[in-house]
Amino acid sequence: MDYLTGLGLTEPTIRPTGHWWHGFLVAAVTSSLDLAVQKRRHEFIPGHTILARNAAALPVPVGGRQLIPDQLFALKYPDCYRAFLLEFDRGTEPLRSAKHCKSLQRSIKLYREMFVTEAHRRYFGLRANTLVLWVFDAPRRMARFDEIARAEAGEYTGRFLAKVLPGSARWREMAAFQDVPWMSCGGETELVL
Repeated sequence: MDYLTGLGLTEPTIRPTGHWWHGFLVAAVTSSLDLAVQKRRHEFIPGHTILARNAAALPVPVGGRQLIPDQLFALKYPDCYRAFLLEFDRGTEPLRSAKHCKSLQRSIKLYREMFVTEAHRRYFGLRANTLVLWVFDAPRRMARFDEIARAEAGEYTGRFLAKVLPGSARWREMAAFQDVPWMSCGGETELVL
């Protein structure tokens, strides 16, 4: 801040709130994942590259509704590709709600419908298998998500992977976060991207 003051470039600031923190945490998870994947000698393919290929926007049309993931990316491994949709949950939405209100349960149902109809494959032009990564800021919230996903996702339960964000989004913690495996719902599978 002193440097900007010396250049006469200071501006009035306000404390970030609400959606700013959500965007920041999505960017922190995505960028730390990009770096971790590069260290493992895989290729990170950002969402804008996937979207540009099909002249698509991020919202996926699913059954007359819009499914808007927080992030889209793919990884190129030596022998295959895998696509990912990322959701960051800060605990601001209810676990369950009425039919048209946003909640974890509603999001899981919408993702299940997306998988059933393969809407994401047509819309994004994806041929790779696709997983949904959920990041939570509290272990208890992740446990509740796991219960709901096992009840609502049916045969697609294994396509939902989750983990809990460390105490802060500092780079050192985010690097360690990427070394912790993603757990599938029910804890059946672990995956290190």
